[in-house]
Amino acid sequence: MGAGVAMNLVLAVFLLSVGFMIPRERSLSMAQIVEVAQGSPASEATITGEMRDGTAPAQGIQPGDLVIEVAGREIKNTSEMVYASRLNLGETQEWIIVRAGATLTAEVYARWHPPADEGPTGVRIGAPQTCTYNENSEPISCELKYPQTENEWFWPWEAFPKGASSLVDTMVLTVNEIRVRVGGGGGASVGGEDQPAFTGPVGIADTTGDLIKEAGWRPLIEFAALLSLNLAIFNALPIPMLDGGRMFFVFLEIVRGGRRISPEKEGLVHFAGFALMMVGVLIVTYFDIARLVT
Repeated sequence: MGAGVAMNLVLAVFLLSVGFMIPRERSLSMAQIVEVAQGSPASEATITGEMRDGTAPAQGIQPGDLVIEVAGREIKNTSEMVYASRLNLGETQEWIIVRAGATLTAEVYARWHPPADEGPTGVRIGAPQTCTYNENSEPISCELKYPQTENEWFWPWEAFPKGASSLVDTMVLTVNEIRVRVGGGGGASVGGEDQPAFTGPVGIADTTGDLIKEAGWRPLIEFAALLSLNLAIFNALPIPMLDGGRMFFVFLEIVRGGRRISPEKEGLVHFAGFALMMVGVLIVTYFDIARLVT
């Protein structure tokens, strides 16, 4: 009964591992603090270390600080910083920052439910830029200070452990997003406010086409791995008709001391679950088509 769930997990790890074997460009634009919200955890962060002149650093994260590590993960661009930070929500994260040439350590708490327009730690980040200004000190043009990229890929014996680790990270992120949304906070999705919470085959096909058009085939492998993981989680839920529902009936049999529920009643429950699921698929498909038409 659990074989389908297990194979979906194995497939997700395999696909993620294949993704790590395919060369990709990694941005090295770095992540710099642009703004710190007043009263946020970042503004009250404990900073340890010393400046290059031997003085104690000012407490709290400061605009201009360059973040090079979050919770033990190397940070080379803004996307990596967002990813690492949201993996450790509800925890005090250790950041390694560079300020005026000095390497310092910061202890920053990441909130589950920050105020509107603030992230978990209360900072706004961006890639360091070099700008030219007019006589009114208004920027005329800006360009990345570190525009370099690196071609990154891994051998199979390195890719498979990374694939397994990435699957665990994805599951942690999923749980974190659910906790944030249940509590009324904003998620980390970038799809916009009109992005549907659920989608069916039509929506998946549309997303797949957009993904290939905008980013090529490599992200499609990661997208397929995410779908496989979602199938594994969904199929494990104790819902009639699913494998999790069938395992739930086995659990009930154990609780009842080996007395099995009659196959006719169990079959009726699974049939009802199947009917409800088909109705749900039709509803989701209708909204997918309506969204594409409009």
